[in-house]
Amino acid sequence: MRSFSNIKLENYKPIFEAIQKKYLNQDTTTIITLSGEMGAGKTTFTRQFLQYLGTQDIVNSPTFSLLNEYKLLNGKEIFHFDLYRLQNSSEIDELGFDAIWGKQGISIIEWWQKADEIIPYPRVHIEITLESSETRKLTIERMEEEP
Repeated sequence: MRSFSNIKLENYKPIFEAIQKKYLNQDTTTIITLSGEMGAGKTTFTRQFLQYLGTQDIVNSPTFSLLNEYKLLNGKEIFHFDLYRLQNSSEIDELGFDAIWGKQGISIIEWWQKADEIIPYPRVHIEITLESSETRKLTIERMEEEP
């Protein structure tokens, strides 16, 4: 587990470098689960992370669409999910998200707890905690199997 404290939103680059170096393997799929209260900055983190990785797409919240897809300059696909509006995991089955998780590109999942039992492992879990209106604490942990 790795923690970063007192991080300003515009200073995420060292965190992105650490994630890319330690957790992203270009030959495999990756699942990143994001936790944090409403307004903690999960979508802001995702937007900046995807820009760092090399997307030229406009990155916004998939709160209403539930899923936004992006491509990096190297062709790798990114799937950004926001499960906030889902009521239960049976809705996931109907939407077919489980056909993407762990099988294609990089999946970044906000409000993942609503589908915890069907999101495969391993996962990279990132907890974003508000420290102030301008700073966050980020904790990053690779989860090989269910705790």
